[in-house]
Amino acid sequence: MASERLKCLLDAIAKFDAWEEAQQKQAELQPTDSQEEISQKVISLDCPKCGSGQTIRSGKGKPRKDGTRLQRILCKDCGRTSLIG
Repeated sequence: MASERLKCLLDAIAKFDAWEEAQQKQAELQPTDSQEEISQKVISLDCPKCGSGQTIRSGKGKPRKDGTRLQRILCKDCGRTSLIG
C-alpha cells in the first residue's frame, strides 16, 4: 500500500515536471516585443547620406523583380530614408 502511494506520488511529480518544461518552452516561443517595438529597434548601420550611426528600421521598399523587398532605414539625425540590401 505504501509502495502504491509512493509510485502515485512519483508519477504526479513526473507529470508536473513535464508540464513545467512545456510551460517554459511555450514562454520561450511567445514574442516579447510588439510589432511596433520591433520596427523601431536601433540598428547598427550608418546612414549613407550623412554617415550617422543613429538609424532605425522604417518599413520595406517596393518589391524587386525577384519578389524580394529591401529594408528601408530612417536616419534619426538627418531624417532621410535609404534602402539597404
